[in-house]
Amino acid sequence: IGKSCQFIMQGNMTLRCLFNNQADEAGKLSQVLAGAQAIVGVDVILNRGEGIKNKFDYRIQLDEHLNTHEIDIPNMIIQPYVENCIIHGILPKQAHGELTLSFKLSTEKKLRIIIEDNGIGLIKAREHAKSDHKSLGTSTIQNILDINSKLSGKRQKVTMVDKSTLREGDHGTIIEIELEL
Repeated sequence: IGKSCQFIMQGNMTLRCLFNNQADEAGKLSQVLAGAQAIVGVDVILNRGEGIKNKFDYRIQLDEHLNTHEIDIPNMIIQPYVENCIIHGILPKQAHGELTLSFKLSTEKKLRIIIEDNGIGLIKAREHAKSDHKSLGTSTIQNILDINSKLSGKRQKVTMVDKSTLREGDHGTIIEIELEL
């Protein structure tokens, strides 16, 4: 019963965060972070069943100069990547996984959001994907950022890298979202 109540409460919080932010094109970073934490929390609860105890850990790192209550960022740009890292990267991995979300403010008035996991990586995830599967989340985010860039005149971009292409023997994915403030 305790786990069921925890799951229901976490799911309720996730839905509340998503619905509260969905109508707005941008939200405070603090709200977006709460939504990302809620999604990770649901996945942690779901994947800590008897056969999959402690499948992954996650952490959020914030730049000490970052005021999350003042910075606006486009809604729904972090959550799909976090979900993809968990579902397609960490869960297929046989060993314990790690997920890190880092938020760094650069001197050029840019926010760098780095989502990193030590899962199976983009290349292997694509190999495991069903042949008819099309990733709508990542293409939708790119479209949102392209439109926001045109409307605001501020540069916004996403890069995704399989760690195995950077260093032999490394596994996982690095996703970097760069937002001009």
